[in-house]
Amino acid sequence: MDRCIGCICSDELPRVWARARQAVSAKGTLHVVAKMRGRHTEQPMSPIRRFLMPLMPLMPLMSPMFLVLMVLATCGVAQSQSQPQSQSQTQDPPRLVEGQPFATRLRLSGTDTVLNGTGVRAVAWFKGYAVGLYLPQRATTAAHAVAQTGPKRLQLRMLQDVPAAEFVKALNKGMERNSTAEEWPTLAPRVQRFGEQIMASGAVHKRDVVDLDFDPARGLLFARNGKLVAEVVPGADFYAALLRAFIGDHPYDERMRAGLLAQPGAGATGN
Repeated sequence: MDRCIGCICSDELPRVWARARQAVSAKGTLHVVAKMRGRHTEQPMSPIRRFLMPLMPLMPLMSPMFLVLMVLATCGVAQSQSQPQSQSQTQDPPRLVEGQPFATRLRLSGTDTVLNGTGVRAVAWFKGYAVGLYLPQRATTAAHAVAQTGPKRLQLRMLQDVPAAEFVKALNKGMERNSTAEEWPTLAPRVQRFGEQIMASGAVHKRDVVDLDFDPARGLLFARNGKLVAEVVPGADFYAALLRAFIGDHPYDERMRAGLLAQPGAGATGN
């Protein structure tokens, strides 16, 4: 025999429930007559059972309803939790250049900088690296970019292996071509010392990230994959000469220059 709450026989439940709802006395005392093994006993009900008993006929309906409400509540919570994350992910997506991601904003030396532009160093079909220029303020001319006194970054994302000797050769050539005859004698010793440190650090490899940062309080910081690999090179004039090698009158690559300065005629900036 099936048993239910209060030891009431299952075949008498409808009748007992109907009587229970009508059995509330003026004093608030509820009694239920339960049939147990042919005997009738009268039992006073506790306040909790007195509260629940009128709801018993609804119990078969409450379980599915409860499950539905729980599912809806869970979906609502999941959506509320995932929505801010998706918004933050779509607000500032990285810019892809040859499959390499460049953050649209960076904080350097305690100052917010923006990705001014991007480009690719290419000779015919050969692509050496993708590069991004970060400045405190956007600039469309080399003069404006160089004149800014805050922190800057040239970030190179290597697309090929490059021997250290080739890297140093290009650095020296680019800086000398974009410096005046008066400027070069003061720059040359530091360029040479910087080149020696690059040579000691070894070749740069495909997928390496090279950061050439300018810290106004210190000078040029050279990092590979987030780790400093050379001594700090002092002097704003040194970084200005380095920056002009990329965006000056005689840059490494004209289309790359246009891309870094966000000018018309920029090369391919993304795939």
